[in-house]
Amino acid sequence: MIPQLVWQPDRNWQGDSTDVSVTELALRIGFFREQWEVAGPGWLVLIDAAISGQQFQASGPKEARPAATQGELPSIPGTTTPVTVWCRTPDRGPGAGLIDRDHCWCVAVLHDVDPAVPETWRLTWVLAAALLLRATETGPGGPEQLAETLEIAGTVTLETGRELGLIPVDDAVALRARKLWGLAPPAETPSAEPRGLPPAGPRPPRPN
Repeated sequence: MIPQLVWQPDRNWQGDSTDVSVTELALRIGFFREQWEVAGPGWLVLIDAAISGQQFQASGPKEARPAATQGELPSIPGTTTPVTVWCRTPDRGPGAGLIDRDHCWCVAVLHDVDPAVPETWRLTWVLAAALLLRATETGPGGPEQLAETLEIAGTVTLETGRELGLIPVDDAVALRARKLWGLAPPAETPSAEPRGLPPAGPRPPRPN
């Protein structure tokens, strides 16, 4: 089930800029939301289907999934608990992050750092991580587990983006997206073994 998004200004964010009015931030949020809604809702449908089938590993898809027609965005079949998107001013450049499975944040930018990798894709990636947490019914966990969740979400996001025809088949744009999002290139992922979804509970301690 795909959650509805609740877009809110992050009033607790202490940015560097003091000249961004409440009205300007609202306009920024409206513009960014409009851009995301062009492809974001349908993209999340495919991401949710991929997560439900647990068909991804760190290096790419494990098996074929039902193909999507290029450019065709599937309709949202249902809704569940909303995800609140806390929007911030772009004081320190673009960005987005996961808080927990019901909350994330993003910077309401007006321009993309890389025209080939829209900032709305970054938000879709973070929302994919929230869907992963919902699928396993867990919280973000410690830094290692959160990093793994974001890594898997990045793979799912980029692969389903290819299915929609949003991302070229070649790896150049996907690699640029990974770099912007702070993810390792596929060859540098910790393991090529299928990883599935993040663990449902805390990990056992590693042996010394």
